[in-house]
Amino acid sequence: MVAEDRYYYIKHFSLSVPQRINPALLKMSESFSVEVNENVDVSQRLQIEVNRFGNKNDTKRSNSKIEKVTPTAKEVFLGYYNMALKYIHEHTIDEGEFYLSRHSKNFFEVQYFSGNEKNKSNIKIWFVDRIKSLSIHLHCAPNHEYRTRFRKGASPINGERFKQFFNLTIRFIYDPDSYPVFTEDFIKNFLMLCEGDNKIPGFIISAEQVFQDIQSQLQARKEFIEKRLIENDTDSAADRIRLRGELDGILYAISSIISHK
Repeated sequence: MVAEDRYYYIKHFSLSVPQRINPALLKMSESFSVEVNENVDVSQRLQIEVNRFGNKNDTKRSNSKIEKVTPTAKEVFLGYYNMALKYIHEHTIDEGEFYLSRHSKNFFEVQYFSGNEKNKSNIKIWFVDRIKSLSIHLHCAPNHEYRTRFRKGASPINGERFKQFFNLTIRFIYDPDSYPVFTEDFIKNFLMLCEGDNKIPGFIISAEQVFQDIQSQLQARKEFIEKRLIENDTDSAADRIRLRGELDGILYAISSIISHK
């Protein structure tokens, strides 16, 4: 039996700095988890973990010393996730500093620091290809945190190569339900870019195109559910409640995309 996806509002507490609280929204699926920070209008932090080879998550999340967990609605998570994507696409990548760090065989970090000291921008992509899982962290922030460390220890790359890493990552993360389908291709292409291959297919052309793709997929799923609710009378009451809940979330996501284009 497939476990139900669950959605949470989480407050992360720092043990070293007790007053520091990092609120986030989390989707837990058997095959992946995705977390987005609450203050997406200031910075955008997406943390994605995708299981490989049939490994499954426990979708239940409980309180701990460093986390306070509260269940939330699917549409709340989708609202923050889509807003994060919107703000990420609004980042301008122009002249600046670009770096690639190889921490181990399958652990890479890609960084961009804007050249404008009065309007600082930093984009970080964190990639870890484990045997049983893939970890992707994408963080966009209005600062130059850790720039000195990267100047000393990382390999400079050009802006075009960084944009390929960035676009490839965005293409992968924009639809969470597609993570398990595209994980292996994403890993292969990301590692090819790390080795300097610039001929990776499937780069996005524009933010507008990505939002059109998202909206098309949501619309197709919406129409499928509506048709099933009308024509299929063999679903259980629980299944119909689940489908109506998913439909509500899809309608909210579509309206959020339209209003924030």
